[in-house]
Amino acid sequence: MIKRLYLLTVLFVAFSLLSGCSWFRDKVNTSGMETMMGQKVFNRINFRTLKGNIILSSNHYYGGIFIPAGTECLIKGMSKKKIIFYAAGREYMLVNWLGNSSEGDIWIFFNKFFVEDTNKIGLQSINPVFSENVHSGIAEINMTKKEILTSLGYPAYLGRDPTYNFSRAFILSQNDWYYLTDRKARVLLKFKGEKLYRIIE
Repeated sequence: MIKRLYLLTVLFVAFSLLSGCSWFRDKVNTSGMETMMGQKVFNRINFRTLKGNIILSSNHYYGGIFIPAGTECLIKGMSKKKIIFYAAGREYMLVNWLGNSSEGDIWIFFNKFFVEDTNKIGLQSINPVFSENVHSGIAEINMTKKEILTSLGYPAYLGRDPTYNFSRAFILSQNDWYYLTDRKARVLLKFKGEKLYRIIE
């Protein structure tokens, strides 16, 4: 009985994994995203590694290897759980980029992190007062939401909700962004209108 239960559990897990892979493969094939394999794109936000070459869908507030927005990235592999790419001669892995979204448009989530046209990053429209902050990954009062996103990457939480399931547009519509500094500690960035007005550590 225990062996049969174990076998059924293994088969269920294997089926779930294969179904997820099949779903993703179908979405890639129908979306035209397979054309991105081997292509050069640019990271839309500053990336920070968590450990080794791993980049989470939400950056920590500081630390890690820093990859400035607009860095040329070569897409090497893609699955529902990760995107493997090269930047500055090193391999990186962006994990949980698609979250749990099964109905979402793959391109919306891909373009949350990468763009083909550097003009879409918005580096040219950054307030010169905050240019150094953005290029260094530092938040400062009165920066716009888009400047903060470029500078810090995506927050880990909006209130209690993790952001990996949310689109860029939805994140930009919210006013309380939580970034992690370690596994438990958080920094809250509060916006009024489109500008940052308070940082609570």
